[in-house]
This record gives sequence, structure tokens and C-alpha cells, in this order.
Amino acid sequence: MSPIVWFKTNVFITFNLIRLSNLKALRILNVGLNHFTTLPPAITNLYELRELLLRFGSNLQSLDPRLLDLPHLEKVDCTFHTSLMSPPYEVSKQGLQAIRKYYTDLEQSGGKKLPIVSATVIGHRTPINTSQQGRY
Repeated sequence: MSPIVWFKTNVFITFNLIRLSNLKALRILNVGLNHFTTLPPAITNLYELRELLLRFGSNLQSLDPRLLDLPHLEKVDCTFHTSLMSPPYEVSKQGLQAIRKYYTDLEQSGGKKLPIVSATVIGHRTPINTSQQGRY
């Protein structure tokens, strides 16, 4: 069975974060229902971490890009963290691959934050390849 840790209150988190980095074999960490604005840096040292569950927090504003350096990380769940700004909630709610792409694009753009645009195309059923762009 995989080691799992759930922290339910800020008091418990604050008390135990110092020891969190000692849990080197931890695979699933649930720190949802907390009021973090940023994640504790100790989380980026959990090299065996596979799932980071952050559901239902209200104040999280950013994810540390160093999370992406964790070699076994497969899932980051930021459901209902609408306060997220880096990466934006619209990106983070799509999961780990979207978060990876956001930070890769950010790095390639020289640190300039790219706008997130939602678009819906209505009334066009034929796929458009690049040679057809501009004809419509």
C-alpha cells in the first residue's frame, strides 16, 4: 500500500511541515481544504511523490514550477482553486500536462505571461489546415 498523508487543518500543517521533507517515500499528498497562498517549499523535495491533491482550497495563488522537477509526479489536482494566478486556474484545472505546458511556454517566452483565451467556433464543421487560414 502506498504511503498517504492527509492534512486537514492549517494548525496541523504548520506543525508538521518541518517534518514533511523527511517523508522521502511519500507517494500521495492531500493538502486540500487549506488556506495556503503558495505551497510549502518542502513539497518540492518529495522525490517519490506521484499525486499532489490540492482540492477545495480558497487562497492558493501559485504553484511552484519546481514541482515539475519531481520525477514521478503524475497528477496535480487543483480543482476549485479559482484564485490560482500562476498558472491560471483555467490551465491548472486541466491537470499536470497543461501545467507543464504553461511553464514551458512561459520559459520559452522569456518569462512574459501569455494571455489565456477561451474560444468557441460555431457553424464550421470542416477542419481547417494552415494552408486554408485566411480564406474565411
